[in-house]
Amino acid sequence: TFARDFGKALPKKVLVRGYASPAQRCVETVQLILQGHADDGGRVTRHRSIEALGVFYVLDQMKMYRAMTSAAGQIPFLARWIAGDVASDVMMPADLAARLVGRVVASKLEAPLERPQLEVCVSHDMSLYLGRDRLLGLGVESAGAVDFLDGVVFYERDRRLWMRGLGGPAQAIELAI
Repeated sequence: TFARDFGKALPKKVLVRGYASPAQRCVETVQLILQGHADDGGRVTRHRSIEALGVFYVLDQMKMYRAMTSAAGQIPFLARWIAGDVASDVMMPADLAARLVGRVVASKLEAPLERPQLEVCVSHDMSLYLGRDRLLGLGVESAGAVDFLDGVVFYERDRRLWMRGLGGPAQAIELAI
């Protein structure tokens, strides 16, 4: 599988720890990444689910589905949500949601067990579109489609938090709410 191969490709000197959305497909993906890394001689710790990697920002699943259908698909719907054109009882404000997810992911950098260490966080394509747009300024409609195992990278350099996503350069980001 792609996830296992991804884990095998990680540098063996890196300790890998995993987190996932509670959605079963996300949990399975992080398990396969860790298994691939371990099977190829890498060291891993455990993995666990955390709600912040889920779609907590969807406040009403049925209304979201109807809004996505009326928008003619996920990308147009996400563009409307990010622009503030989705009812407040359907979705949490996009900027707030992006910063909340970013803060949780960035917090994983604060207490490494050792160095070098990699925190693999498996979430949903909606979260990636959201983060790329709100935190990196890479538009939902222009930055390209999110595919399986696409991602963003958070890291610290010069006492600042940096983020990089597919389709753009690394940028220092602020996650104040």
